[in-house]
Amino acid sequence: MPPEEEKMQLAKAQRTKNLLLYLYCFLTTSLVGGTIYGYPALRRQLIHLGSTIPEKKLGAAYTAGAWSVQGGRLVFGILRDRFGTRLIAQVSFSCVICGAFGIAFQSVSNEIALGVNLFLLGLGSGAQLCVQPVAQLFPKNSALFMSGLSGAFQVSGVVYAVLVGIAKKTSEEGELTVAYGGVFAGAVGLMLALAFWTLPKSASFIHEKDLKAAESAEDVVDPIDGTFTVHLSGKEQMWTKEYVGLVLWFTVLVTPFQYYVGSIGWHLERLGDDDGTMTNAFAMVYGLAAFLAPVGGMVADTFGLGVTMAFASIAVGSSFFVLELGGASIALEVHSVGLVLYAVGRLIVFAMFFSSIGKMFGYKYYGLLVGWGMFVSAVFSTLQYPLIAIALDGDYAISNYACGVGCLSAVSYCAAMYRWEKEGSTAFDRLKHKKVLV
Repeated sequence: MPPEEEKMQLAKAQRTKNLLLYLYCFLTTSLVGGTIYGYPALRRQLIHLGSTIPEKKLGAAYTAGAWSVQGGRLVFGILRDRFGTRLIAQVSFSCVICGAFGIAFQSVSNEIALGVNLFLLGLGSGAQLCVQPVAQLFPKNSALFMSGLSGAFQVSGVVYAVLVGIAKKTSEEGELTVAYGGVFAGAVGLMLALAFWTLPKSASFIHEKDLKAAESAEDVVDPIDGTFTVHLSGKEQMWTKEYVGLVLWFTVLVTPFQYYVGSIGWHLERLGDDDGTMTNAFAMVYGLAAFLAPVGGMVADTFGLGVTMAFASIAVGSSFFVLELGGASIALEVHSVGLVLYAVGRLIVFAMFFSSIGKMFGYKYYGLLVGWGMFVSAVFSTLQYPLIAIALDGDYAISNYACGVGCLSAVSYCAAMYRWEKEGSTAFDRLKHKKVLV
């Protein structure tokens, strides 16, 4: 076989292998990445089963789960950078399995158990963080493939709705034992086992030979000025204005995200959704938005991150105005517009946050940078609970308008990102490398 033909066949085989690995990462994220955001379906089923937990305490339990999705990624990110992808992803899977068994066998009126179990389920986001750097394998379309994983994250929000459906088919009362303790825990256990054969031990998805070649290129001395290039430390990258701004943009948006999911079921019931039709529609819209993930990625690869981030910020902000301005004076079905705006905007925001870190700072300290950004947003996202409490007390207009205005204010960072991207393809090189004297 001619050398060129053999080289092409090897490259084709490697692409196939990379795509299969990406498929595993996609399925993993679809299963555990953001399961907590299907909470409205679980809330309604708990009430159906006779839960006596007050609405505000249900909101507190959800807050615990939503916090672990964001805050837990800092721990998982640091551990991933230190101990590698496979082991830490498996730890995340184990937490989810414990949470699933907890939901399956807890009393539906035990608010403390519910909060703990939702917290454990939320730690599935650690597995998502571990597998996201698979986008390294597709450098020409990194935003597209990263957006695909964000779509998978969105799909995971439908898991609760599916499990509730399974529960209703497996028991007359719709108990959650088989659905969570059997089906869901078993599926996550399968992913944990498959990780032994699919995920790399190291923190990088790049093949060891290519990784060493890239690292050795950083150590070449420049004969002109006597310097050599080194990678910035994670701490140095964290103190750049680009990273600080990105985290602030993301943090401003996350609290409204969490508030929306935590209160949308109650809002829809307030507007007349007595049979739960629109609550179920929210779960479906939230999941189906994932099909737009590749579109978001292609837009980002074509027009830039800044433009795409601005669109997402405006879409999410608009969903709160639709929810509030429409009120009970319009048909309930019209609120589906707000559900779509929220689902699509949220999907793109997460995709652009992860893509921006990879594009601007590379993947050497990806776990630390994503994890810290998630942790900061998690700290501030606890504001969702007072926002939910204010809404439940009847002043929902205050919460809705505050979230809408906050989301629109985030567009200012998008404009800055747009300017940085206009500087050219090397605009972010200084955020990855620096020259030092020999």
